[in-house]
Amino acid sequence: MRLLRSSIWLGCLLTAIWAAPTWPTIAVFGDVHGAYEELATLLEKQGVVANDGAWHGGDLTLVSLGDVIDRGDEGRQVLDLLMRLQDEASAAGGAVYMVLGNHELMNLSGELDYVSRGDYAQFAGDEKPGMRDTAFARLIANGRYEGIDPMAARVRFDTTFPPGFFARLAAFSPSGRYGQWLLRQTPLLMIGDQLFVHGGLPPAVAREPAHDLAARLMSEVRTYVSAWHSALDEGLVDPDTPFRERVDTARTRASQTAHEATIASLAGTENSLAFAMDGPLWYRGQALCHPAYENDVLTAALEQQAAARVVMGHTVTPTREVTSRFEGRVLLTDTGMLTAVYRGRAALTYLDGDSVSVAYADSDARSAPADDPVRVGGGRRGGMDDTALGAFLARAKVGRETTPTTERRKVDLEADGLILAAERYTRHEERELAAYAVDRLLDLRLVPVTVPRTIDDRAQALQFWPDGLITHAERERQGNHNEGWCPLKPQFDLMAAFDALIGMPVRRADRLAYVASDPMIVLTGHAEAFGRSKSLPSHLRRVPLVVSRTLATRLEALDEKSLAVALPMLDDRDIQALLARRDALLRASALLDAAHQE
Repeated sequence: MRLLRSSIWLGCLLTAIWAAPTWPTIAVFGDVHGAYEELATLLEKQGVVANDGAWHGGDLTLVSLGDVIDRGDEGRQVLDLLMRLQDEASAAGGAVYMVLGNHELMNLSGELDYVSRGDYAQFAGDEKPGMRDTAFARLIANGRYEGIDPMAARVRFDTTFPPGFFARLAAFSPSGRYGQWLLRQTPLLMIGDQLFVHGGLPPAVAREPAHDLAARLMSEVRTYVSAWHSALDEGLVDPDTPFRERVDTARTRASQTAHEATIASLAGTENSLAFAMDGPLWYRGQALCHPAYENDVLTAALEQQAAARVVMGHTVTPTREVTSRFEGRVLLTDTGMLTAVYRGRAALTYLDGDSVSVAYADSDARSAPADDPVRVGGGRRGGMDDTALGAFLARAKVGRETTPTTERRKVDLEADGLILAAERYTRHEERELAAYAVDRLLDLRLVPVTVPRTIDDRAQALQFWPDGLITHAERERQGNHNEGWCPLKPQFDLMAAFDALIGMPVRRADRLAYVASDPMIVLTGHAEAFGRSKSLPSHLRRVPLVVSRTLATRLEALDEKSLAVALPMLDDRDIQALLARRDALLRASALLDAAHQE
């Protein structure tokens, strides 16, 4: 991949243009989270810094993808290192860039739930005499400890605001050492045709040039951070007033028109995309969600920015390896550097022209990024991806049955000392296998691994049943309507398209399940699918069918020859009916698209 565009952003306001046809090597690292020793050791091992910690990278471009603070104890040391290296690299002809993460944003805006006691202790020596007494008196004046014994109030204060809290708060203010520096950085960085962001590229990135978006977001962040510290100084909020309660608290306490400007600034920026879950500092779509619809979001964003690839952190990769998704257009670099929390390892990803390689702290050789592991139904004991899981299901000993039903039974499978659960289909097993094959042929990632087995001289199918999976019926009984990082609406659209294609009647509530920890839908029980009707199922003719451009392209590529190879369990008439439903699905979706364009 060539670096075609010759532009690089400095902070979020300045765009500098070079005529150079090539770029020096870029080295990128993901979330440090206070793991100073791990980062410093990695940079020294890679020759980026000398053994005394000074810049030794020459014209190398070093990029941090944010979240260098929180959770670990030495975030301050990481910030000091990056601030120093930024100056030293510039003097040596190199560059160091800091892309803001959501945890930098949280610290700037006073959301401090992830700051460790050890981190606060780093600032305890900076608290000036009287700083804590002044803060305590202000909280008393605000009525925080009304009716509480003074000694008990002080104990509660010291517990809530440990030594170092107020010095650290000042250091991350707009006039503080770290606040000033962080507020000059950017949430989006582009070098050549490589785009760097902490969280991901939500739809908003496809609506305006990234440097304009970055400038707007940083302007809103600076406004909010300044207003929040003003509100603290004016006694309108407390240091630990929750983010979403600050405007109401300030309005309740305000007694003078002099406070109106502060409150207006808070209210006007608290809904900035910078703080939103679908903003670039928080978004996890390209890291976690279904490629069949997320690819459209990614493609639109990359085309708007004339970018070939996005490199991001934020989401720890399942294998703790730098991982490639979307045919190399997405690189995930959060390998869990803070080993005490994430059990990962430090990694530095090199981008050099067409070449991408990864250096890990525990290896002397560079390696290629890992492929995205497919794990429908979430993680599982043993850490296997779906390929390894399929081999496990094919060889595992079938153990005791639980919850037997007419058409399927839950069983335990055991191999290599590992026990996993599966559904055992003893009727219409060929339809279960066909549903799985169609799912994987289109890369929908909705149907769990399903394999053929002969048990007691009878052809059957075994389908993996993930830990913690709950059916739609169970979820409704619980009154649980929470969504995770991947919204349910596009997942349901994907399910409807799949059901239309395979001719699935109304899906029963026990044939739709969810990964409970982060709701992702899982589809099971397809004994009634794959009839020979060439029409869409009647219940799907009455609803809008949404097909992404990515899925439409995959559907259009299906033909009798490829389906005969992928679906040997179906006969020619079954396949012809499937293709007819495919055509009807695309026609219905095209009509919907035309309606949207009017």
